[in-house]
Amino acid sequence: MKKYDFMKQFKIFLCGFLLSFILVINVYSASYDFLMGEGSYIDISGTQNFLEFHSIVNPKLTGFGFTLNEGESREIKFGKVWTEEKWINDDDICSGIIKAYLDFDSPELIQAVGGTSIGFEAGFFNCIEGWRLNWNNPEPISFGNGGLFSIILYDLKFESLCGPDGCFLNPGKKFVFAEIELIKAPIAHSPEPSTMILFGLGLLCFAGLASGKKFRKN
Repeated sequence: MKKYDFMKQFKIFLCGFLLSFILVINVYSASYDFLMGEGSYIDISGTQNFLEFHSIVNPKLTGFGFTLNEGESREIKFGKVWTEEKWINDDDICSGIIKAYLDFDSPELIQAVGGTSIGFEAGFFNCIEGWRLNWNNPEPISFGNGGLFSIILYDLKFESLCGPDGCFLNPGKKFVFAEIELIKAPIAHSPEPSTMILFGLGLLCFAGLASGKKFRKN
């Protein structure tokens, strides 16, 4: 085999290898772009007969996007929860059901994270909080095509005043935070536009080599 023929075949192999490598990198990307939807909310209806709560979701959450690599996490300010009751009564000591619903446009799903709210009594000047939230964490979510991420909810605690008759509730609002962690990025089903452009360039490379071979034969 001539040295020229060997170099020509090597160039064809190199073009094919680089093209395959680029396609594999794009298909098995280890990152994902999250996008929040407009339907997120906190359901506090289960607290009406106990320690009654109110809630609001961060209005800046709608349309908020972020990119995570595998193993990375992102903290977002999800909303606020508060009660307008001033004292812990007997009915407030029972747990009330509370649920947070996180709406994603990417991936396209609404995920619920459950929890309970409860008020409690303590001795004289011995109260740290008049009430607390207990979230069911973490909440694993599957993309459905090989990917997996998780949601963890938590809140900032504050102190309440106490007296001989129980705990006086701090009127402040608790910020509820959501931590999103990308455990495994999903497998992309279709190549990105940049991949298609590179694929086209690869085909032109093959076509150029083939036409050059035909021209030299003639």
